[in-house]
Amino acid sequence: MERISIGFAAGQTLSLRVEQDAIDALQSALGGDNLWHKVSTDEGDVSIRLDTVVYLRSESSESKVGFGL
Repeated sequence: MERISIGFAAGQTLSLRVEQDAIDALQSALGGDNLWHKVSTDEGDVSIRLDTVVYLRSESSESKVGFGL
């Protein structure tokens, strides 16, 4: 599972934990003609209106400890 953040035109951000295949499917859908896309998360399904998405950020699942780089 990886954490993603989806930014919307109105300024809201949605954070989700999803599998890599869900991230790949969402990235593909963003360039398509569909208006809505369903993302399966570990907590259930989320429907996203694609024309309002401004950015998609995928966060590393690496754990970071301390102040090192």
